[in-house]
Amino acid sequence: MKEITRIHIARTPYSAEVDAKQALEEYLAAIKHALSADDDAMREIEARIVEILAGRGIANEGVITHKDVDAIEAQLGAPSDFADEDVAEAPAEQNVSDRRLMRDTSRGVLGGVCAGIADYYDVNVMWPRLVAVLIALITSGTAILVYIAMWVIIPPARTAAEKLQMRGKPVTLASLKSEAKEEVVEMPERSKPFVVLVRVLLGMGFIGAGLMAVAALIAIILVREPLFGYSLHDFTKGGMLASVGGAYVGAIIAAVLFIVLMGLGAYASFSWRLTKRIVILGSVITVLGLASFGTAIGLGVYGVNQINQKVDQLKVSDTVTLADLKGITAVTV
Repeated sequence: MKEITRIHIARTPYSAEVDAKQALEEYLAAIKHALSADDDAMREIEARIVEILAGRGIANEGVITHKDVDAIEAQLGAPSDFADEDVAEAPAEQNVSDRRLMRDTSRGVLGGVCAGIADYYDVNVMWPRLVAVLIALITSGTAILVYIAMWVIIPPARTAAEKLQMRGKPVTLASLKSEAKEEVVEMPERSKPFVVLVRVLLGMGFIGAGLMAVAALIAIILVREPLFGYSLHDFTKGGMLASVGGAYVGAIIAAVLFIVLMGLGAYASFSWRLTKRIVILGSVITVLGLASFGTAIGLGVYGVNQINQKVDQLKVSDTVTLADLKGITAVTV
């Protein structure tokens, strides 16, 4: 029989053996001293301790023993192992936590589902977002229900330890301290409801415009001969048809550049970030697109005028004097 006392770790109440409580206090004090950890880092470390205790079957109101404290130290490591600030990585013998699929609410546009998937597969967050929007448009919004279901089912990564596990990184004292320091929001306004709504509407608007341009491009390619009255082979014969062919090619180039520009717009909207590279690339694409579109219009107008002039030259007029039509009630031509 051992005496127990009441404690709380990360606002979670526990009962603990007196010697276990003392050992845990000494361990936490050593961590704070060795790592020069601030209050935010210590909160994250305590949250990780709660997870370790839960993994050992000690939930709220459970009793912590000295063996549990030893298990905590075995998983997190001894404070002396991280006393040197120059240590950048965890020792090789430490176990890397299994990667977990969780919602990354710190980078999320809505619920952080796409950001969590990007962390899980270690890809740029824009790819899952673009795929999600495309699938939603293709399925006429049915995929939105799947997104909502994933939002409800997939838990969010709240603590630094959960964020490390989400990215497949080792959960150690050093990594917890580093994660706590890096939790700085770059753009606080990006998570406001109105800003989120604007970001989503802008992104979907760009994607919708891009998809309409894709559909128009496919339609122009498929109905080329019915639309122009000439085949692609006719455009290569030269003469007046060359201008119409040039206008056709220019229109295709302009459409492709417009689709790329809408993709850049969607990327900037969903990521809420406008870099110098995006501005330069967008400006170049815009200039080239306008030049292609203007050239297409100019060549098209010139080619149509040339065709009309040729048609006028080929017209033949002949006047015939008819005989007296008296008494004739019908004429067949």
